[in-house]
Amino acid sequence: MSDLSAQTPPKIDFESLFGALPALFLVLDPQFRIIAVNDAYLAATLTQRAKILGRYIFDAFPDNPGDPEATGVANLRASLERAARTLRPDSMAVQKYDVADPDGNGFVERYWSPRNVPITDAHGRLAYIVHQVEDVTEFVQLQRQGVRQTVELEEWAGQMQAVILRRSQDLHEANRLLRAADDAKNDFLSRVSHELRTGTASISIGRRPGGTLRIRVVDTGRGIPPDAVGKLFTPFERLDAARAGFEGTGLGLALSRHLALGMGGTLDVSSIPGRGSTFRIDLPITTATGREAQQVSAASLETRSYDGPCTVLYVEDVAENLTLVEQMLARRPSVTLIGAMLAQTGLDLAHAHRPDLILLDLHLPDMPGEALLELLRADPATRDIPVVVLSADATQHHVDALHACGVAAYLTKPIAMRDLLDTLDTLLAAPTGAAPAIPV
Repeated sequence: MSDLSAQTPPKIDFESLFGALPALFLVLDPQFRIIAVNDAYLAATLTQRAKILGRYIFDAFPDNPGDPEATGVANLRASLERAARTLRPDSMAVQKYDVADPDGNGFVERYWSPRNVPITDAHGRLAYIVHQVEDVTEFVQLQRQGVRQTVELEEWAGQMQAVILRRSQDLHEANRLLRAADDAKNDFLSRVSHELRTGTASISIGRRPGGTLRIRVVDTGRGIPPDAVGKLFTPFERLDAARAGFEGTGLGLALSRHLALGMGGTLDVSSIPGRGSTFRIDLPITTATGREAQQVSAASLETRSYDGPCTVLYVEDVAENLTLVEQMLARRPSVTLIGAMLAQTGLDLAHAHRPDLILLDLHLPDMPGEALLELLRADPATRDIPVVVLSADATQHHVDALHACGVAAYLTKPIAMRDLLDTLDTLLAAPTGAAPAIPV
């Protein structure tokens, strides 16, 4: 008798195996481009592999333009973004998502039960999203016809049972997470309620001599002993907060004072034990100038085209920010936006597409945005591409440091549409008229 364990296992052709799977699968990269699809998916969606590989899924499968109530693209985008952000599988309710008729006769009605599963690499970063669907069109159509198709409905109900079971398991897990979030919310509200019972707080804002604005926060809490006030702004110093049962890191006030100083202001406190504390923030009043001071009409946000097509690469790990900028750039139809959620992916796309402009977030999962900027500037192929930083860090020294590194502009989040569009108009062959100054 031969020893089967000693035999070399046969080499598996995983590509052919994937292509022949009876379930419907599509594989996307982190930018939601189609990089693999199996035969069953192609057959169900009435398309061909060569026509969709490399395309964004929403370009390959758009909403039915003849259905004004179509929500397939919006719902699928939201699910994919959740999966990419949380790195957890995201199951969707049954979706109406029509597919184009290959014969050119409009769209064909389709209903799907989708599930999006993120796949991570060895470092825990998003590598792929597996988009799996069940075609439930016939089941939904039979349900519409009611009792006249009872026998067929019973047959289909048996086939759908496994799908429903899987989705119910997903829903159970989602409910578990929601309960955990609800518990956290109740704990937070309990702490807020405790604070309201033990004291109140009031805020006032007013001008001060010397061109400053004072923000005054007065509470009626426990107060702070005189010997402890000097420690209040020391990083990680929590005084007796831990003993009193309050969570935290001891960084809030230290960071607040740092931000106030960075804006040319001050943050101070006075306190009386048993009566409460008063926090004072004094900030210099600045005068709006130029474009910020004038009343800009809605015409400045009108749709404008450039002399030729332009490509903008946005390196940003928050899907909602990518979507927001994409919506803003709808007013610049000459611009094609490419998204990258990782710095390394952004670097690869910069080399592959040589974009006309790069929008760069600084807080990326795999490397700081400043490090990506250095790599772009060090490479002759990308060093001349204008880079615009989009960041929530508004401290002047940081803005100055990035300008010293050669960024074309620095826009502070939340991004104002007018600032973004004006910056693009300046850097990407501005329309007729004087070019606006680039925001800093």
